[in-house]
Amino acid sequence: MALNLVDWLFPRFCLSCGKIGTYLCDNCRFLVRPLVFQICPICQQPSFNGKTHKHCYQKESLNGLISIFPYRGIIKKAIIKLKYRFVTDLADDLISLIKVNLNLRLLPQGFVLIPVPLHPHRFNWRGFNQSALLAQKISERIGCGIDNDLLKRIKNTLPQVALKGDQRQINLESSFTVNKHHLNSKKIFKKPLVLIDDVWTTGATLKTAAKVLKESGFKNVWGLTICR
Repeated sequence: MALNLVDWLFPRFCLSCGKIGTYLCDNCRFLVRPLVFQICPICQQPSFNGKTHKHCYQKESLNGLISIFPYRGIIKKAIIKLKYRFVTDLADDLISLIKVNLNLRLLPQGFVLIPVPLHPHRFNWRGFNQSALLAQKISERIGCGIDNDLLKRIKNTLPQVALKGDQRQINLESSFTVNKHHLNSKKIFKKPLVLIDDVWTTGATLKTAAKVLKESGFKNVWGLTICR
């Protein structure tokens, strides 16, 4: 009864056509298409299966990057609504599309999802971390591991959306650290890590986070974003 009342007071509308009942109706879901190619996270040129080009790779680089959708249309609207309008129940509709369009064979076997963390001040203001929310739901759907505590954000940076080019990288300097309590067992270093975030623009966030993880001893670190 409570759920029906909430739906009646705050009905869901399709972000594309406006049909009532869901954020992503069946007809509009059918129109969503995944990206046709992956890119090297360093030079951002097309790359086979998203792997970092050998001539681009350095020891602190991401080993690869997988992005699922182009950042446009209904998916763009969904990400913005989730991230800035705090519509967390939208995540379920997004995850159903992600599960259908994510090719797990492109990611390293036995990977652990690492959500890009928010600074505590940002988390307290927003009330949730969209990357952690998406990671949790992906983990539940596909049965992969997840670690919400390995990576910490220690610098309350400016929102990346307000910055351009090199400003994004400068803004993120010294913003992440690794939770040392997680490094007691050597087994953890054998697991491939997949950093998850909502959108890849310049890649500054994932590159900075990957650098911190690599410096701590992790060898295989990939990026996964919903959009690019």
